[in-house]
Amino acid sequence: MGSSIFDDFTALLVPSAKASPTKPSTKERSQRAYGLRIYNYVVYVLGQQNVPLSEDVVCWGIRIAAEARSTAAIQYYLLLATRKGIDVNHDQAYPTFQALKKWAQSERFQGWEGIRQRQQLLFTLTGRESQDIGSWHEPWQKCLHQMNGSGPAGLTYDYLFILQKLCGTQTVFNEWLSLKGSPLWQEFSQVTGEKAKVLKVVVNAFVQVLVDGKDLERAWKVIEDSGIRLSELSTISMNALLDYPESLKRWDDGMNDHLLRRYEEKIRRIEKEMGVYWSGGENGYHTLRANSAAEDDSL
Repeated sequence: MGSSIFDDFTALLVPSAKASPTKPSTKERSQRAYGLRIYNYVVYVLGQQNVPLSEDVVCWGIRIAAEARSTAAIQYYLLLATRKGIDVNHDQAYPTFQALKKWAQSERFQGWEGIRQRQQLLFTLTGRESQDIGSWHEPWQKCLHQMNGSGPAGLTYDYLFILQKLCGTQTVFNEWLSLKGSPLWQEFSQVTGEKAKVLKVVVNAFVQVLVDGKDLERAWKVIEDSGIRLSELSTISMNALLDYPESLKRWDDGMNDHLLRRYEEKIRRIEKEMGVYWSGGENGYHTLRANSAAEDDSL
């Protein structure tokens, strides 16, 4: 779709470079809501004139609705996508998930209105009203989980990140149990080669989100269930798990090296803070750095 339709609305639809990375100002929210109303009107007029809506028009509608934080509009454009058989790709879904991540990060969803908004966003995200039932089983309606960009691995981390902010790590773990009990997991667990990388991306996403939520015990449980090696995790997740090995279920080959590297990093950090360094090899000793010695002499 040509960009001319959006030229007049650029300032309304695209977040300002000066805006907060998570919480938009009241003015920005008003602008985005106004932009959504304009867009909805354009889509309405096109429908009245029996002009077929292209895939880009529908996908932009989902994105603009997410920027405006309107679950009703998101659900409307998801319904249009369903009726027209539109399969949203990664590039089209990515901006929508980024907008929802900012929303989930910035809102506390307090009070009755906050609870209602959280429930609506959860329903829009998973297609279910209950946070106890994972959406890897068949959802009740078309939802954002189904436009997870180029298959289950595409935007899994973003999806789980939003879910964790809305409902906590227990719900993320419920999603893991849902996935593990689905036919999709059976298909994943039997693949090899390039397709096996998809499995690793999905498992990494679960582990990283659980680590972000400080739920290391469940993160270790996902590792145990999946059979993934610790060395196949992201560096951030692996380091966090090695810092708290209480729930460790197994010890993989090569983990000794990872653990030693982690401790070396911590020791260097301590040495830097104390202004010392190690010299003399295995039987050496700590020496005060030159700048630290000069500071001591000046006291």
